[in-house]
Amino acid sequence: MKHDALLSYIATHPHHAYIVRGAFPEATLALRDCYLVERDVLRIEDVRFLRASASRINESSSIILLRAQAILVEAQHALLKALEEPVEGLIYLIHVRTAHSLLSTLISRCCVIDMSDPCVNPEIENFLSFSLRRRMDYIAQAVESEGHGDAYALLENLLRERKTQTLLTAYRAVSRHPLGLRQILEHFALTLKN
Repeated sequence: MKHDALLSYIATHPHHAYIVRGAFPEATLALRDCYLVERDVLRIEDVRFLRASASRINESSSIILLRAQAILVEAQHALLKALEEPVEGLIYLIHVRTAHSLLSTLISRCCVIDMSDPCVNPEIENFLSFSLRRRMDYIAQAVESEGHGDAYALLENLLRERKTQTLLTAYRAVSRHPLGLRQILEHFALTLKN
């Protein structure tokens, strides 16, 4: 889904908040006339500033675009507060690689737009073409990202790409116990073939 389709979707599905996942950041990159907050990790201070500035922001733009690799839990709670007390005419567009690490209460207050491309994911093709050592290094780097956003995105992309019951079971297990995320990804690095 490109940005024209995204704007069309928003126009035909009016809501005060959207979560856009996948295609990071292509579709929202071309959006104009928006107040952009782009962070690797969105923190509570960022959301508090937005809440305090919301009416002023609304005078110049109708969309607040939050684009982040990960959103800390405290920031998600602050964002919930902002969504529960919306400024009229202001739309929150939250663009993350994966909605997996978002609180279910935050997701429930938003309209979720999946920007995933049904075509083969080049990131997964690259991952599967790596040597075993390179796969392990890639996983280590992804797991060390703040909020584990890169690791969750990798797992979700593997799930989408390979659609195996083993991956689905692992994904559900990680949802409940994220401490095993690295071990599950390393297992797939060892067992999945290109």
